[in-house]
Amino acid sequence: MTGKPLARASLSPPDQTGSAMTMPGRRTLLHRRQLQQLRRRTRRQKKSFENVNLESEELDSDDEWQQFIEATEPSNMQLTAPMTLLQDEHFASRISARLQASGQQVLEGMLEGASRLRPVLRVICNLLATKCDNELLYKLCQQMEVPSYTLHLTKQLLEKTNIKKLPWCLQVLGDLVSLLTAYFSSDFNISEIKGTKSFEVFEKSALSFVEILPLVIKEPTDHNLKLREHGLMCLMFLCDSMDHNQTDIPRRFYSRLVDQNRAVLDSLVAMTRIEPGLLRKLEIVLPSPAEASARVEQMFTMTTSVLASMIHTGKDNGKKMVASYITDQLLSSHNEYILKELMERIIDPNNCVSVIKVLYTTSQVSRKMCRLVTSQERPMSALLAILEGQVPLEESVLLQGFEMTLQLLSVFLLQLNKVPKVLAEASGLIVDIYVQSQVPSHGAAAALLLSQMSNYGVEIEMQIDEVLMACRHVLSELSEVTVPCPLQHGILDGMLELLLQLVHEGDVSVVRLFIECGVWNLLWHRLVQVLHINSQTEMAVYDVEGEEKILSPRRPPPDWSAMSPSGLMVMMQLGTIVFTKEPHQCVPLLASADSVVVLCLATMLSDFFLAELAQSPGDEDSSPSERVIDLILQVTQLFCFPFAVDTNDTILSETLRCVREVQLVPQLLLVSRRYLKLHLLEMPIGLVSRLILGDTQLIPQFVIMVQNTESTGFLVQLLSSEAPVAVTADVLSVCCHIARNSADHMAFLKTLLVGQKGDYSTLLSLLNHTSPVVQSRACSLMGNLLRHSDDFYKVLKARKQLVERLLTLLKDNDTNVRKCACLAVGNAAHHNGTLYSILGTAVPQLVSLLNDNLARTRANAAAALGNLSRHSSTLCVPLIKNKAPHRLLEAVLHDSQVTVQESAAMSLRTMCHRRELKEVLVSLKAPDKLSSMSQGARTSTVSTPGSRYSVSSGSHRSATAVAQHCLKLQRLLT
Repeated sequence: MTGKPLARASLSPPDQTGSAMTMPGRRTLLHRRQLQQLRRRTRRQKKSFENVNLESEELDSDDEWQQFIEATEPSNMQLTAPMTLLQDEHFASRISARLQASGQQVLEGMLEGASRLRPVLRVICNLLATKCDNELLYKLCQQMEVPSYTLHLTKQLLEKTNIKKLPWCLQVLGDLVSLLTAYFSSDFNISEIKGTKSFEVFEKSALSFVEILPLVIKEPTDHNLKLREHGLMCLMFLCDSMDHNQTDIPRRFYSRLVDQNRAVLDSLVAMTRIEPGLLRKLEIVLPSPAEASARVEQMFTMTTSVLASMIHTGKDNGKKMVASYITDQLLSSHNEYILKELMERIIDPNNCVSVIKVLYTTSQVSRKMCRLVTSQERPMSALLAILEGQVPLEESVLLQGFEMTLQLLSVFLLQLNKVPKVLAEASGLIVDIYVQSQVPSHGAAAALLLSQMSNYGVEIEMQIDEVLMACRHVLSELSEVTVPCPLQHGILDGMLELLLQLVHEGDVSVVRLFIECGVWNLLWHRLVQVLHINSQTEMAVYDVEGEEKILSPRRPPPDWSAMSPSGLMVMMQLGTIVFTKEPHQCVPLLASADSVVVLCLATMLSDFFLAELAQSPGDEDSSPSERVIDLILQVTQLFCFPFAVDTNDTILSETLRCVREVQLVPQLLLVSRRYLKLHLLEMPIGLVSRLILGDTQLIPQFVIMVQNTESTGFLVQLLSSEAPVAVTADVLSVCCHIARNSADHMAFLKTLLVGQKGDYSTLLSLLNHTSPVVQSRACSLMGNLLRHSDDFYKVLKARKQLVERLLTLLKDNDTNVRKCACLAVGNAAHHNGTLYSILGTAVPQLVSLLNDNLARTRANAAAALGNLSRHSSTLCVPLIKNKAPHRLLEAVLHDSQVTVQESAAMSLRTMCHRRELKEVLVSLKAPDKLSSMSQGARTSTVSTPGSRYSVSSGSHRSATAVAQHCLKLQRLLT
């Protein structure tokens, strides 16, 4: 027989909601014919049970106890009698008294005690096996002192040599162990009953049982091995309950087993080798040699099954420690015959699956085991024989054995980093399994094996359409797997590797086929399941009141068994390649907040998911922290695509709306702050900058996130000299846009620039930065801070070094720095004349910049000169001395760019309000010249080869506006 398999993990085929099926139940189902027979028997038993009066009967006759035994048989499928007994306090007290009394008689060696004890044990065992009501069953165990009294009685009997010689002792011991089996398999050991200590009792009892188990399975008087069979069965059910217990109890149990109860493990390993003389002993006590031989085989099968159940699991619940110990024992020199015997049994239909389980688990913890198995022809040939269908496995274990064989072969490759020759020669067989198998989990297992074979140099021949159709079958039909994938791999990992290789090496036509056949869409729906996104309308939402994300409802951890962290990274690489080769089909997927692609990407940026990813096991290629970083950057890269390719306005607008809905900007900032170092921030901060500059509605999200999550320090760090220039420049662009958009966030921007001492050292360091890009954007930020009001004038007046540095930058060699410095100086003089005394020294340089090569700089300089005369006559003298009116008039008359002409004309109109400046303009015969200008303005806006400047400003203002300014200026001068 084989060990009970783990409850099989379920994966539903992808649908529009991405929901998954639940785990299968643990209850045993009976065949229909058996049910019909049992119902007829139940009617007879119910009738006889009703004749027993629980309050008046002494419950001592054999017939009455037989009625209880029959009435409580779990196979009856009628719970009336068990429920009646469990709710009857009188019954509980009487049966408890009988259990204690008869148990004491047994310890005294009395046959009467054995005859009275066994029916009691049978009834309790039956009641537990019904699993009818956990609370009532646990209460019964407490009243009966089960399992503590059962364990005590078992241990006492095993230690009493004189009693063990009595013919009935082994039967009593078998009944006691059977009761322990019923207890350990009870559901209250998996789901704790509130208000009780059921888990504490379970853990303590499990440890007590394994302490006496070596005595049970090695009992010398157990000639027919019935007691050993009971002990092994109890251990198997105990391990099954441990596998389903979600607490730390299994880890502590298995750790204690390795540290303090190795005798159990040593006995199991030893029993996998048929004991010398065992067959002859059994021939003495069994009717025939054939039955003795069958008994030997039966015990070997049970032992390997129990050994497999002790070490094989899909969860990290402590069994790995047991597996390591068992592996060391199997590889030890004195046990070489045991391992050889196990490998010989691979082709034995009765032992095949259990042996493969043992090899599968031990190979994952030991490369030496892998080398030993792969170096021998017989076990490798046997494994391939299973895949070829040459081993006649029973239907109940056929699928599991086939799948585990594929996974075991993958373990060999992953552990040894090479392909055994016999397996390389069988590549065609593995390909056939992958493309032809109708069992999705087999296709997924074959894909993992093929991907590893390909990685290690085996040439795999498959048609593109075969790969895609096989992937489609797996993705659409996979609902459950019976074998946990090896070495932290996921079920879909191998298939993702094959697809990545396909699209990487293929051209655009391959990618289009990949999309059009539906595999692309199915992959994203599978990812929805992995991430436990319950509906298409659910998205990761940033809570603007704090750092937490609202994931409604809070989803469980990712299903790494379906797609491992490494598999997820392959999925993201695959996505990047597909987006790159076929952007026009992929970019629209980012334009809807409820698309599966956006749901997955937004969820993967959530703090909850990234924390889970950071805690996932690492591998040889990357650590968990590296995976987090790579994932953030890859998700960011996908969101960059709409802005990196030629996207129509409609899609771009919808993408920005989607970005607002999923609150991508706050999420990017938060994960960047938490997980990325400065040198990795260029892409995410660049995307944030691009998004905010493209949509002013994102500004509040940005500002609120920074304020409510205390991320100000993070942005200040990005503005420091430690940050990459591109990052600092992008943050400055965002700040400029915020300041330009409105004055509402002035206080927020000040907190970024004020510095630790409140002296605006951050802003000053930006103006002094070695990069002209940073300097120009710092000047632009100053200009926009001064745009809406004179609020920032107070800062400049108190920190004159800021203005002095700004004025110095008017002479900078970089054209953009000069342009933005002119803007800032102009706005510093726009609202009032508070700063005139400081700004006066800029007049000569501003006049000089009217000859700058860049039209926008000339326009800004012209505007600044006008503002220096707007509020008072304070600076009229330096303006006249440096011939500002002269140069502005020349700009109006002769500059080739309309924007410069208009800016100069507006400044001259402002100067006309100052008597001194007006007189200068009149003396220059400005009215006559402007009259000619207004008449020829339209033709003068066209740049000719003889023009002094032929720089396009990018702004096509109407020449009429210039003419109108000239006419108004004429009126002011006349």
